[in-house]
Amino acid sequence: MTSNKKYKKAIIFGTFDIIHPGHISVLKYAKSLAQELYVVIARDQNINKETKLVFNEKQRLKNLSQYKIINKVILGDKQNPLAFYNQIKPDLIILGYDQYQNVDLLKQFKKIKIKKAPPYYEKLFKARKIKKILSDENANFYLINKEKGCTSFKNISILRKILNLKKVGFAGTLDPMASGLLILASGKATKFLDAFHSLDKVYEAQIEFGKISNTFDAEGVIKIKKISKEPSEKKILKLLEKKFKGTILQTTPIISAKKINGRKAYELARKNLKIKLKPVKITINEIKILKYKYPFLTLKINCSKGTYIRSIANDLGKKLKTGGMLVKLKRISIGPFNLKSSLKQNDINFKNLEKYKLSILDIVQKINLDSLK
Repeated sequence: MTSNKKYKKAIIFGTFDIIHPGHISVLKYAKSLAQELYVVIARDQNINKETKLVFNEKQRLKNLSQYKIINKVILGDKQNPLAFYNQIKPDLIILGYDQYQNVDLLKQFKKIKIKKAPPYYEKLFKARKIKKILSDENANFYLINKEKGCTSFKNISILRKILNLKKVGFAGTLDPMASGLLILASGKATKFLDAFHSLDKVYEAQIEFGKISNTFDAEGVIKIKKISKEPSEKKILKLLEKKFKGTILQTTPIISAKKINGRKAYELARKNLKIKLKPVKITINEIKILKYKYPFLTLKINCSKGTYIRSIANDLGKKLKTGGMLVKLKRISIGPFNLKSSLKQNDINFKNLEKYKLSILDIVQKINLDSLK
């Protein structure tokens, strides 16, 4: 079978000490253009002595070789950093977004095309930042199964007390009525929490038709809505496929933590101030019916960051002319991190936290491998 890719052999070179999603995005970009991908790793002796490596060249070679997207990983030549040209004969060189200073050096290869990979959350994924986290013995991540009826901040309080640390945070708030996966971090690991916001989430949500709420869920002021006919499962399924899948525009609930001119929307709403929130683009990768018996509908939703499941409940109720509000919500996963691997909130103690803790290298590796699926 003939490949329609423009280039035959692409090459990337770099240190690759701590491999992170920024590196993976460069690999994927290169592989999208060329049939074969080769990576040349810098030798220990050729790296600036001020650069503190976590892994030596043999370990770096082994770490990078596990990624099947690459055809071959080799160590660079100690004497001649450009020896790869005669070894591989590439027709494309891909530079990372922080490597463009090497263009002039590579221009001597007249027949090789040089392209710069697009940036990928470069502020989040930097080896320097990850190394700082790695240097902190208190920096760990914890997958917690939050109980319904308590705030996400309650889990911060629990960990602070047990770990005797002030610096504890979480990624992605779950409302008190919601349960499920909450990712917490301690010490300098909190500096990496923004990385989880970019990952897709999976939820199980139960919607009740025939009722509407000012908060779009059971926590708000509820009103009964009369309906003329109960919608069929077939009608709901058709509507979900047509209007609630792919990239759509969604309006954030007024009672939310969405910021307007630096202030949270719910603070303004409680003062009876007029609020107008602009619709935002979100992506629903998958939405399917798990169970339906009027007035209750249970959905499984795989969605992008910024998605409000409460808004889906409200919007679906509007389109069905039945009204609808969210009555149950469980977060099943955040990217590759699943509820099945989490520690139950009621089982949090020092011994279990030691057992369940994940390092920054564990976290980054899971994100890397998941993005290549």
